Amino acid sequence: MSRPLPQATSEQSFRGSGFTSERFVTRIISVALVASFCALACEAHSAGSRHVNTNEFKGAGLCRFSLHDIAVSPQMEASINSGVGQVIALHKSVFGMTNLPTITFNIRLFRRFEDFKVYHAASGKGFHIWSGGVYIADKKEIVTSWDSKPERVLKTIYHEASHAILHQTIGGTPLWFKEGSAEYFAKLMVARSRIGNEVWREGLFPCKTMLRENRLPSLETILKYTDSDWPDSKQHEIYATSWSVVQFLTSSPARKQVLQKYVGRLAEKHGNVDSVKLLGELYPGGLQKIEQDWRAWISTA
Repeated sequence: MSRPLPQATSEQSFRGSGFTSERFVTRIISVALVASFCALACEAHSAGSRHVNTNEFKGAGLCRFSLHDIAVSPQMEASINSGVGQVIALHKSVFGMTNLPTITFNIRLFRRFEDFKVYHAASGKGFHIWSGGVYIADKKEIVTSWDSKPERVLKTIYHEASHAILHQTIGGTPLWFKEGSAEYFAKLMVARSRIGNEVWREGLFPCKTMLRENRLPSLETILKYTDSDWPDSKQHEIYATSWSVVQFLTSSPARKQVLQKYVGRLAEKHGNVDSVKLLGELYPGGLQKIEQDWRAWISTA
């Protein structure tokens, strides 16, 4: 879903960023995920010869699978179910979403990226060259392909699972919050894997560069992002800046309380609120203070 970016000038190890605020969760998930990555890679690589095809979602646990030229072993299925379960746990602990409904995650998995691209485009949602996965809300379906590193595929599934959770819990949400929170949880899930620093740089490094070059969008611009702001030329900027706002709002207990109140209000109103005004009302000092603190956080993270 996202492409590797150049090496940051100074290696970030999640220090002082708020990224370790859910350390108790990442300790639990990291052992299971990292231990399974090699097995998952071998399984996906060899599955093409088995030619499994089905149009029905099958499986046990939180996730059901519709498979296209790929096999999902019991080990792989258990790993994905475990990871998605941790994504749910993170939504509860970070956002304070304690009353989540029971959600079944329908995952359509293609072996080849080209097949995923055709299906995505046919869904009527439009296809962007950078898309690695999509959550189709009207079908309640996560769609992706196993045409990348195992960690990348799992990160995409976790990202789209966050979309599913917010859609089925709140409804419509502002673009910055929808994409920023999905990136936040996906990054957190792979933080202790071998691509942890890589995905961290993909969010932080562009923001630092834009700040240094005096072209970082204003906070109000980010909070007002809409679907029309999605040309391929801006996708990295939108992902990175939206993620940075969510990451910033989890970087201290006081800010996290603001974020939880914000999510609670969104849930109460099913997303039908002026999110810019709401965030300004909840944060001490208003939007101007958030902007100041957020830019300072990017500079020092």
